[in-house]
Amino acid sequence: MCRTNAYANCAIPVLFSVFSGRRPNVPADIPPEYCAQLKDCWTDEPKRLPTFVAAHARLSAQLAMLQGQLTPKQATRLARLGNRCSPCTA
Repeated sequence: MCRTNAYANCAIPVLFSVFSGRRPNVPADIPPEYCAQLKDCWTDEPKRLPTFVAAHARLSAQLAMLQGQLTPKQATRLARLGNRCSPCTA
């Protein structure tokens, strides 16, 4: 989108690791919802990747729940709404 190399500042070994499917270890104290979000975004199957809208809705719902603004049930409903949205077209 900005006509620059997305990995221009990455070391070559990191690039090879990413392209071979390796991902960083997730710390044990990361909430399971965030771990699931990471793994969903790391999939090698483009059709299974969440849209930006869906990923944002999911993270927003998780943040609101952590801040006590939503119950877990409300957060789940909000995240599902993001999955129904289609990406914007410019």
